[in-house]
Amino acid sequence: MLVALFAEHLLDDSVGDRPDVLLAVPADGVRARQRGLEHAEWLTCQLAGYLALPVMVARRRRGVGQAQRGLSRSARLRNLRGSFVIDGPLPAHVALVDDVMTTGATIEQLARCCKQAGARRVDAWVMARTPVC
Repeated sequence: MLVALFAEHLLDDSVGDRPDVLLAVPADGVRARQRGLEHAEWLTCQLAGYLALPVMVARRRRGVGQAQRGLSRSARLRNLRGSFVIDGPLPAHVALVDDVMTTGATIEQLARCCKQAGARRVDAWVMARTPVC
């Protein structure tokens, strides 16, 4: 239901330019295996179906960074430096999709990686925002 409502909002012409591609924020491999699901990847595929957009994949480098829980924004940024890899060039406009955003550090680091891979504009689409105290 949440994905359908989000997609409906995005299909509204007043929202603005649609991206060329959707890219899921990759989960840490260990945590994804523990959960049995990569939430952002699932959301991205669902949205791509509604919006008729292609999906590209980013990967997390193995052994880089620790769990983000409990870290400050600056510590999260340092922790994630060099964590993401994108194979191949990206189109000009990319939308990153994630289930929850806390400090925005993950999105920021992945957006930097997208820019290095050729994107000129990177949007962040998240389903929920965690309040930061």
